[in-house]
Amino acid sequence: MLGILLCAGFYLLFQGTRSHDSNDNQPVTIARLPIDMPIRVVYEQDVSGSTKKNGVELIRSSIFQPYFENTNRTVDLYFGVISDSSAKKLTHLFLAAKTFAPPLIPSLSSASVTERRLTKEAYEKLLKKYQADSSYYYKMRRLKIADFCHVVDSIVNFTRKKLSPRTDLITAINIADKVFNYSENDAIKNYLILNSDGLDTFHRKSTKLKNDETVILVNASGVRKTSIDGIIKQNFQASEQAIQYSLNVND
Repeated sequence: MLGILLCAGFYLLFQGTRSHDSNDNQPVTIARLPIDMPIRVVYEQDVSGSTKKNGVELIRSSIFQPYFENTNRTVDLYFGVISDSSAKKLTHLFLAAKTFAPPLIPSLSSASVTERRLTKEAYEKLLKKYQADSSYYYKMRRLKIADFCHVVDSIVNFTRKKLSPRTDLITAINIADKVFNYSENDAIKNYLILNSDGLDTFHRKSTKLKNDETVILVNASGVRKTSIDGIIKQNFQASEQAIQYSLNVND
């Protein structure tokens, strides 16, 4: 397979670069990959009894697929539940952006036989490294995603059978706010997605957060007045919409 790839690459190179003599005999280089702004997302699932009457859907881990498939940005994803006691450790998944790329063959139309041989050897070496890096990157990524999905689905499936009697919403928000507080990178966009009716059973209200984050309420029934009206920046009817919104952030 490698031999076929090399032959095809060199054939296209010799056929398509004869008119670019000014670029002849350049060393093998690496392609540049677009890297988008990294995002940190805390997704909180309301698992209280009020979800049934207020249009809150209990999700499955498959909704996070857009994050799993996005390799041109770093995605720092946390998952937690909003219940009668929301002070619980969040499930965490860190997906680094793909920063390595395949090598590019330079124009060799006027290169000597020796130069072509040396360039081919350099290209083969870099190609093998790229293939090894790519194989390892996707293998580890799949394993991490599988572990995360297993935990998320286990938690949600457990609560499907027995929903929480109360909604400790403000505690869940405070925990998420602390996650955003520990950031070593200023060039990152923070999102808090709350799949909830937005009603705190204890009648507390959240009006201000310590960190810069976009709070998104996913509320299918469209409850107009919530306990977090002071911090909500976006409102969607489905989690899929909220996730796509977070991925459309501009640098």
